[in-house]
Amino acid sequence: MPFVERDPRSVAIDEPITDILSFLREVPYSHLVIVNGCLPFLKATTIESFLQDCVRGELAPAFGVIRRRNHFMSTDHRPLNFSMDLKTINTKTVEPVLEFAHALYFFDKSYFFEHGAYWDWRTVRLIEMGGPHEMLDIDTEEDFAFAEAAWRGRTTT
Repeated sequence: MPFVERDPRSVAIDEPITDILSFLREVPYSHLVIVNGCLPFLKATTIESFLQDCVRGELAPAFGVIRRRNHFMSTDHRPLNFSMDLKTINTKTVEPVLEFAHALYFFDKSYFFEHGAYWDWRTVRLIEMGGPHEMLDIDTEEDFAFAEAAWRGRTTT
């Protein structure tokens, strides 16, 4: 499949998503995958695995997620995955949650342009992605500095 570059207008606006991705209307494919270009540690094998999972899933829309095993609360102090009666904070026993990876999006092009959304959130397949380090997203100068330090500190094997 060919790489499709975003047009300059799509980079300069924040919404609606159908305008941001309007340049995809003319792509001659029924299904598309978006790869977040701000993930310098995302492995080609992770992308390939995601695509294979999408094909095995009969081309149903899919979104990459990361399994997190920690305690999460809403901003109004409501526990999201633990009881308020909790006495011991142990990440080994807490129920995991799924965090949006914002790495890979697989969707039906006609559904996207007809509904103005990638998929129906009630039915989208959630595919677990590689390690959290692969999902290091660079959006700010601080993110870049952190990623640069991680890149320099990596071990090559």
